[in-house]
Amino acid sequence: MSELKLTEIESAAKDYILNLMLNGLKPSQPCDNSFDDEDFALPKWYDEKLYKRGQRYFQNNRSGIMMSNLYGLFSLISEPSGAKLLDRTGMSSTSDTAKKRYVSTTLHMLSWYQVELKPGSKSWESMKRVRKMHLHASRSAERNKLGMISQCAMAMTKFGFMGYALVRPHLLGIQHDDKEDREAFVHLWAVIGYMLGIKDEFNMCLKPLEVVEIICRLFIRYAFIAFLQFDTPTFKKLGEAFIDGMKYFVPFSSFESRLFLARRLAGIPGYQYDVDMSKEFFHRQIFNKEEFKMLEENFQNVPGFEYRRKMVFNDKMNLLDVKRIDQKKNEHEKNEILLDNMDENQNIFGYYMRIDDANGNNIHDDVEPLLEIFDLKHPSELSITQVDENNIQLYLNDHKFKTLSSKDQWLVKAGINHVNMITNKFARPFYEAGFSVVLYLMEKYHGEQNK
Repeated sequence: MSELKLTEIESAAKDYILNLMLNGLKPSQPCDNSFDDEDFALPKWYDEKLYKRGQRYFQNNRSGIMMSNLYGLFSLISEPSGAKLLDRTGMSSTSDTAKKRYVSTTLHMLSWYQVELKPGSKSWESMKRVRKMHLHASRSAERNKLGMISQCAMAMTKFGFMGYALVRPHLLGIQHDDKEDREAFVHLWAVIGYMLGIKDEFNMCLKPLEVVEIICRLFIRYAFIAFLQFDTPTFKKLGEAFIDGMKYFVPFSSFESRLFLARRLAGIPGYQYDVDMSKEFFHRQIFNKEEFKMLEENFQNVPGFEYRRKMVFNDKMNLLDVKRIDQKKNEHEKNEILLDNMDENQNIFGYYMRIDDANGNNIHDDVEPLLEIFDLKHPSELSITQVDENNIQLYLNDHKFKTLSSKDQWLVKAGINHVNMITNKFARPFYEAGFSVVLYLMEKYHGEQNK
């Protein structure tokens, strides 16, 4: 890899990510060590005028921003270690528990966006409660030897709530022409992050807008494009529970159609259905060979993160494709497949992989942890295509849309049409009225649950 010449903004973004990944995952960096109501206070750098402008930006784009949260949630629960931790809590594993959890999350967030932030206010008490919940969940996970909620996890979770809205607004119907509005939105999330326990050194929203935008694009390129392709049993379980639980509020939906739209939003090659190709942007490579090596070694030493060694923060973008293997294949064809397991009758089952890098070298050993993550029960083969900025244009197409059922294709088209209508000044009031009805139903359901 030739020496990289970075701009000052790129260098700042890279330094933030390296610090977050190398230090934010350490046991010494949990979401909180303790919490005291008396110490709960606004940060010294809080700008009330800027915060309220960020709230107004939400009010002007609430449908699109709340939609970005939905797809951000899909991105977050697709991360294998986090999905496993969430599944163990039992709070999001069924349609009923998922409905209760995500309605509560939505209403918490709406208070942050809409209510003045001051001691005793609804938003103040909400943030305090959520912070206590995070601390309790992190300590519970540690006691059960499931890891902890780290500063890194908190920072990446925050991306799920604001990242797509910031750097992919054109796919969400968000009006984003005013730079000062976007700066205010970033400041709002800097404050929210602080109040929820993110330390300043790991709070990306304290950086200038241009740096934050690059950080978000790098998160997408190096992390979430990989995560969203991990169609694991746990992710599917949590995702289907979420969709089923929310059908009362959003009836025209399915796991497959929402996953397609989430992957489209992240810009995964193959999901460019009905997008403006001139806006499909992947930030160029900014890490050098030594930095990638540091990241690989770091992930290898974090329990549950071994899969990230080659699949996340790799110099190549990995495109995954799982295919069923015909059990009637002849023995010669079977022998060409790398077998992970054989039963007592020597029949192939489980998960098999043949993965070649750009030079045609097999890299099976580097992604061995994926065998456990996918946990496929039928003969299957995983192919991985590695691309970079030199050849990625060859893979930007909509061929994955054709793999959907006719029903899911219709749902995807309906979802895209919904976004288009949000940007139409004549149709927008009707969609805003519909969104208000959804919020009313959520508040009604939440009130009934808390009687």
